[in-house]
Amino acid sequence: MGTTLYFLSTEGVFPPTEVLGQPPFMDPTMKRPYRLVIAEDHTILREGLGALIRSDPELEIIGEARDGRDAVNCVETLGPDLVLMDLSMPGMHGLEAIKEIKRRFPETKILTLTVHKTEEYVYAALRAG
Repeated sequence: MGTTLYFLSTEGVFPPTEVLGQPPFMDPTMKRPYRLVIAEDHTILREGLGALIRSDPELEIIGEARDGRDAVNCVETLGPDLVLMDLSMPGMHGLEAIKEIKRRFPETKILTLTVHKTEEYVYAALRAG
């Protein structure tokens, strides 16, 4: 039995189905896990998040990205349900990657990660998509 992960926000703590909706179905009788891409430039954090996510049977990591450009490419080639996106990455910044992903793949959900505490980053992420 795996660990169930919860999403934490300023409004409370929620299970994935409350945040993301029901997972897509492969056929009417069979559920499939949420398919995720982790976009994080710090290897130790990316691997730690991966270990936590892999412990939940409702979540499946299908790709990893080290910068925003890699994240956009992963979404294009892998078609995830969700991207776990760091905002501060080298090369293409996470905010730019969010804009590009939402423009080209509007059905893809994005959950951002950041160490920034300023409202500026929060609002910029919301405006990006």
